[in-house]
Amino acid sequence: MTFRVSPIWCLLFLLLGCMHFKVNYAAASDDTGTNPLTFSTNDCFLTEPVYGHVFNFSTLQTDFAHWTRGAFGDTFEFNICGNLTRTCNGRSDVAACLKKANNKEYVLGTHHQLEYHNGKMYFTFSNGEKCPNSSENYKLHVYMGCDYTLDKDQSRVTSYSPNTCSFYITFETPLACLPEPDNVKGNDCSVRDPKTGHLFNLMPLSDSNYRISDRQGNAFIINVCKPVLYAENAMCPAESSVCFQKPHADYKEKFFNYGTVQPKPTIEGDKLVIRHSSPTPCNGATNYSSMINFYCDKDAKNVHPELMGFQDCVYTFSFGTPLACNELPPCTVVAHDNEIIDMSPLRNSKFTLQQDNQNYVLSICSASGEPCMENDGACLQVNNQSTSLGKSNAHLRINQTGTPYLLYEDGAICQQTSNSGLTKWSTKIEFVCANRTEGSNSKDKNVGPKIIENSNCQLLIHYQTELACREQISCKTKVYVEHSEDGTGMDFIDLTPLISNTDNYEAEIDAALMGQKQLLGKSTKIFLNVCRPLVPKYALGCPGGSAACMAKIDKDTGKPEEEKEELRLLVAVAAAAAAAGGGDGVSAQCVNI
Repeated sequence: MTFRVSPIWCLLFLLLGCMHFKVNYAAASDDTGTNPLTFSTNDCFLTEPVYGHVFNFSTLQTDFAHWTRGAFGDTFEFNICGNLTRTCNGRSDVAACLKKANNKEYVLGTHHQLEYHNGKMYFTFSNGEKCPNSSENYKLHVYMGCDYTLDKDQSRVTSYSPNTCSFYITFETPLACLPEPDNVKGNDCSVRDPKTGHLFNLMPLSDSNYRISDRQGNAFIINVCKPVLYAENAMCPAESSVCFQKPHADYKEKFFNYGTVQPKPTIEGDKLVIRHSSPTPCNGATNYSSMINFYCDKDAKNVHPELMGFQDCVYTFSFGTPLACNELPPCTVVAHDNEIIDMSPLRNSKFTLQQDNQNYVLSICSASGEPCMENDGACLQVNNQSTSLGKSNAHLRINQTGTPYLLYEDGAICQQTSNSGLTKWSTKIEFVCANRTEGSNSKDKNVGPKIIENSNCQLLIHYQTELACREQISCKTKVYVEHSEDGTGMDFIDLTPLISNTDNYEAEIDAALMGQKQLLGKSTKIFLNVCRPLVPKYALGCPGGSAACMAKIDKDTGKPEEEKEELRLLVAVAAAAAAAGGGDGVSAQCVNI
């Protein structure tokens, strides 16, 4: 059968073809005819083309190496913005090295180039050794993934076969992200149900972007409680948590903020909701906004939101996830990695603690009973009289560092001021991991609760228990050395003898030598332990589970005050020096405050 097409239709098809070609060309080229979304540089930084933000990875250069475990017993070792400080297969000009399970080493690259492709940033390591049984040379690609909340494993290797010559590693870092808004820095993305006391924590959903499409072919890129993670084909505005992507648009007019990031969900009636406003105009009088309804789905594995509708400039999404379920047993909580922490074996346990010749009575996840008043979780007993230090509950919570705790509130009146009104007593019980270090012969004998502070109308208790330990800690590691006794090039560092279950180390740091004069004063001390949390000590009110803590010392009492889990660099230096037996500017000794 033959079709005839009139000249007017030919002209129309030609115009449509030209228009389509022009749109695609505009999205992929600039005035010079080059593609601004694909380029490379020998520098350790680049300027992304959409917003002009500079991604600088130079601080990832290390005097040691970035390590990643692969399959088949392989170990990948690489540096960013520099070479390794050790030799690989006898060569000293190496930036990336592969060590097989049989200890055979291969050079993966002697230098690297930073590549940018449509939002994807990666280092290509080249000039590697010849790959065995292949005409190719070894090559390594390290993708820089945006992650505002770093996980324990910062890098991972894409699956590969035994004879692979090219390897791909994803390295997650905040340096690959656009600036994080202040209102979500350090947020926990949680809200408590006022009816049941259950704490909903949606922060695990922030580790990934979620992409869905509408019927017109437009795409939505969504993150929860964090901005959309900058990535390939996800170059969304810095503050957007709901991002609208236009197809076939110019790259600078392709991504729009349809929902500014919010720090936590809210509860509206019986619904768990996040409402997002945006600065993007909708109809001249109203801006676009988005609403995500979270519902309980216990069996959901590959969770993702669904677009439900659009009305009055508001996009509505639904999101099924186990994190929205409100059926946890009493005295349990879901950790940031979805692991359930269970303190129910301690429920109904009752303790009487003494401090400063006073008796404190408390119970775990239950009322303490006599001599406390009805429903009291903790109380102070003086001369047969009881003072409530907080009402009992079984609502186990978890703080930003992953430490589970109970908070008994609404106790007796503690103080009354004209400005702040009434302040009532409360009791906070933080559960601290007892020593579970692999290979350690010294186990904690001081398990159970210990009074830490009784100030500012709050009783602080640290409870050491193995129930708070989420993994076995290894205090040993393999390191590469130039010459080893067995000739393998490997040696072991074992710090288990430094673990102290009775006292903490105090690091004395020469602030001038460390270049931190303004941060450290004579009244400042740093306490730390090795491969375990700090040993609970009276007056040392560091957050439960802290391995290192900085505190200002009261000049009159000599006790710590204003404890902070900060100055990570100094703490790391102090810990390393303590492990090595001290060093210039740093010394450490066990102290019992």
